[in-house]
Amino acid sequence: MPSASGENHTLGTQKSKHETSGLGGPLSGRFARRSDIRFVSGSNQKQTGNFSRLEGLKCAVLDEPVYFGLGGSLRSNTKWDRHRKRNMTTPRDFLENIVKPSYEAWLSDPLEEWKAKAAASNVDTMAERTFVYWVGRDKTQIAGARSAREYRAYLRNLCPDFGLVWDVHDGHKHFKLDRSNREITCATQTGVGRMNYGEGEYGEGDYGGADQMIIELDDGSKRTLAGAMQAAMSMWEAQLDSMAL
Repeated sequence: MPSASGENHTLGTQKSKHETSGLGGPLSGRFARRSDIRFVSGSNQKQTGNFSRLEGLKCAVLDEPVYFGLGGSLRSNTKWDRHRKRNMTTPRDFLENIVKPSYEAWLSDPLEEWKAKAAASNVDTMAERTFVYWVGRDKTQIAGARSAREYRAYLRNLCPDFGLVWDVHDGHKHFKLDRSNREITCATQTGVGRMNYGEGEYGEGDYGGADQMIIELDDGSKRTLAGAMQAAMSMWEAQLDSMAL
């Protein structure tokens, strides 16, 4: 098809899936013929990661720069930029873009167990992300830990409530735990429940024994997940600040 400049830039007739920048876009779920694509400006081809990037091209149907995958699929510039923005490079990126949103989503719906355990999982996963980030850069930032598990054990000593969140996540993932340093053994020990007067940490829990997310420890005591999570979140803020992240 002729371009705006009158030049013919037909790329053949092979069909390829057209990925738009979001759900419900004008070509979402459809297939576009390469010969139906008109380029408004010239190209400057170079390799970027696993894709052959065509700089400066515009697709007539989207009116935005596009990328061709090596298999011929179209990728919009908007979608590619969004992917790059979501590339969690540092622990701070992960905290701000994954951990905090999931934590806040749970706080706004505190009795929804899947949100609670998703938030706890992300708070614990911060240890993995932080370990991987520093292990090849500066191991002093992770207390010289040789594995993510060793780093978690260090954090547990630093902040016991982080250790409890670790157990909640691990129990949710494996159902039953056999680690010697665990405080809970089974996923069913975390869920919606109530605490009577005198149970839990001082000042912790909703007044009047209202429903809330409760952790029943192996020793028979109870804690609120909210209290443990708040302490763990504060620990991560302090840790990242000390790392200048």
